[in-house]
Formats: sequence, C-alpha cells, structure tokens
Amino acid sequence: MAFQFECKEEGVFDFNWELHLSPLDIKIPFIFIGTYKNPRIMLCRSSVDFGKTIAGKKLTAKIKITNLEDFPQEFMIDKASCFSKSFLSSLNISPESGLILPNSSNELDVSYCHDQAINMNINALVHVKNKTAPLRLNVKAQISKIECLMILENEDKQRFTLKENEMNLFEIDQVWLFTIFKFSIGKTIVYTFYLTNKSNFLIEYKWNPKDEVENECFKIYPPSGTIGAYEETTNHLLLRSTEIVNGPSYKLGIILKSKIPGIHFSFLSYDFGLCYIHSCGNTIKDTELLLYNNEKTNISVRVLPTHDSSFDVQFESELINSDQEVKVPIYFRPNKSGKFSESLIFEINGVYKRTIELVGKAVDLKIEALNLCDKTLKFGAIQVGQVKKKNVMLLNKTCKPVKMKLSLITSRSTAFQRGILEVKPSEDIVMDAKTGKVNVSVLFCPKNRVSEFVDEV
Repeated sequence: MAFQFECKEEGVFDFNWELHLSPLDIKIPFIFIGTYKNPRIMLCRSSVDFGKTIAGKKLTAKIKITNLEDFPQEFMIDKASCFSKSFLSSLNISPESGLILPNSSNELDVSYCHDQAINMNINALVHVKNKTAPLRLNVKAQISKIECLMILENEDKQRFTLKENEMNLFEIDQVWLFTIFKFSIGKTIVYTFYLTNKSNFLIEYKWNPKDEVENECFKIYPPSGTIGAYEETTNHLLLRSTEIVNGPSYKLGIILKSKIPGIHFSFLSYDFGLCYIHSCGNTIKDTELLLYNNEKTNISVRVLPTHDSSFDVQFESELINSDQEVKVPIYFRPNKSGKFSESLIFEINGVYKRTIELVGKAVDLKIEALNLCDKTLKFGAIQVGQVKKKNVMLLNKTCKPVKMKLSLITSRSTAFQRGILEVKPSEDIVMDAKTGKVNVSVLFCPKNRVSEFVDEV
C-alpha cells in the first residue's frame, strides 16, 4: 500500500484510517499525521522606495531572494504585476526566473525609468514553486520634472520669453532662443536674463561660453549660481566689441545642472564591532547618523536600498529644512556568522550621492552542556507528588560575554504549569567569555498524571 499526502495550505492535518480484514473479522485503526509548511523563501526587503527623484533618470536598486531550505527552489517574476496602464511604463526585475541553491541567495536588479511626473506605486509578485502565495515587492517613487522659465530683457526694458530645447536666433528686433548681437566697436550692450525655478528641486545654473575667444568679447555675472525651489535669479550680460570691425555675431548657450548641496554627516564610517547572530531576545546593536543641513534652502535626502539585509536603516527619504538636524537610526542584525560590510548611499536632491561605510562582525552563540550526556534529561516515571531534580553545567564557548535568561519551550499546558516542571535560576544570567559556567537545575514535580512529553529549555 502507498499513501500520498498533498496539501495547498499550511498547517497540521490528521487522517483516520481503518484496515479491515474481512475473512478474519479483524479491524486495525491507524492515523496519518501530515505537516505542511511553506518553503522558507523570502526577499531581503518587502519594499523599495526610490523617494523623490527627477523625470528621465533611471532608478536602480538591488535586492536579494534567499532560500533557507536544504533543497533548491525555483522562482519566477510575474511580468503582468510589473506593469500598470496608468504609468505607461514597466518595472524591470532581472533575472525574471531562476534556481536558488540550498541555503543561499540570488541577487535581483530592480530598475524603473519614466519621463513624466508621476507617483509610481507597483506591487510586483514573485512566484515560488510549492509556496501557497507569491512573494510581494512594493516599489514606489515620486517622480517630478524640473521646470524653468527664462526671460530676456533688453536695454529698452522689453521682455521676451525664451523657448527651451530649441535652436533659435535673436537680433535686435526679433527673438529666438540663441542670440546674435550686432554693435559697433567700443560700445557696450547690457541684457538681463531672469531665470525662474518652477520645480520643487534646488537647481544650479552655469553659463558655458563656447570657447575662449568669446570669453574675451563678453562678460556675464554672476557666471553661475543656485536657485531655490520656486525662486528667481537675475543675470546680466555685457557685450563689448574687441578688434572686429562692423561687429561680430555671438551665440550664447545655457546649461542647467543640479547643485551639490551642503549636508553634514556626523560620520562617514562606523564599526559595530563584535555581536551575536540576530535572533529573538538578542540585544540589537544600533547607532544614529546625524544629518545637518548647512544650506539656506531645503534639501531632499533619501537612502538607496542596501544589498545586505543585515544592516537595517530606519530612513527612506525626507525634506530637511535649513539649519535642521535629522537622526537616522541604523541597526546591525546579522543572520549568520562572519564579517559584514555595506556601503550606505545617500542621494541628495536626486543627483549627488554620499557614501557611508558600515562594518561589523557576527559570531554564533555557543552555549553547551559541559557533559554531552546532559544534553538530554530523562526523568523517567515517578509517582504523583514526588520531586526529581537534575543538574546540568552549562559552558559559554563564545568569544564574548553572554547575558541570558532560561525559559521552557513546550506545547503541553500540563507540563508548563507552575511547579510541575521548573528551571532554575530564573533570573538573568551573565556568563564570561569562553570559560563562563553556570549550574542549571531542572525540577520535575507532577501534581497529577502527566502523559509522556518532550520539552526544551
């Protein structure tokens, strides 16, 4: 006889069967118990927030998909979930499918690019074979366009609005984007440019002369500067003829680029030192990175997603006001032993990047029974009301002091009742590194009949 167990939901299931031998009139009842658990496949983070950024810029991030099982697992990206009709562009995740080896991770590249101002929010699905529900990755971004207005004012106080991204020509009584000025030797002409920043980003502008000859023929001041969000700046252009008779022609070009703002970081590298592999009840190592805005205008700061989930940064994006300080909590939660390092990248005003180096080392918590035979305690069968006590000497083999508290892990309410099974000492225990010892007493005192049980300390 062969029995096959198939299940589509997580849980413990039991099935009662009865074997009936008719000629002998014999009935043998038996029970099958099956446990189904979802494969332990997980993403290193459930969301990627690109924060505020500029339209047309390619957004990239890296995440890891980890297989904690002892057998390989297949995964596949749901392409339909990466596309939204309202955004008219698709989220790219590569590779789109693959095989994750046992107890290892695969890296996924997440990228998105859009040339319009939108608030993007996409829930990408990752299907894993034998997993009842797909993994979900939420990706969002606030994409804005930089909008500027350029107005030219001549000596007669006439104003002309210049068109962006077009090659135009300007003479004394006609207006186009680029300018040709005609004048006599020795005469100086002054023109005024009004540049307005109509976006919520701080921008930097710079006048770029085509070559050094043109530099000798005209001056512009200021030659560069910054414009805060929704602010205006004024530039003056002085054209002066040199040795060219009848007045030469000149072309002016304008280049806009983002400014590198002044943000002070309290540190550029941090060492978390030695700590234990992260688990429930362990103390988490943490620190605070302080960001201070030295500028006179607001600055947007966001942190790019990290590759290593061992470093948890409790900060996504924020607009920092002038002379304001912001605290960025950073936690070190290693899930395996070894040395860890991470380059934490902060993106400022959507363009400039600053890197913070994080390092740390994790060791496995090794607390063992001094005598291997004491790893399992057998109390046997005793009468109700009797007390049986067993002592175990524990040794700390970790190269770091340990502070811990003993507790019972049990699924049986009878064994967990106070006075039936107790572990002492019950208060916090501190064990020295490598040689620290503590004597643990386990008392078994049943107040009534207790069925056979297996519990853990």
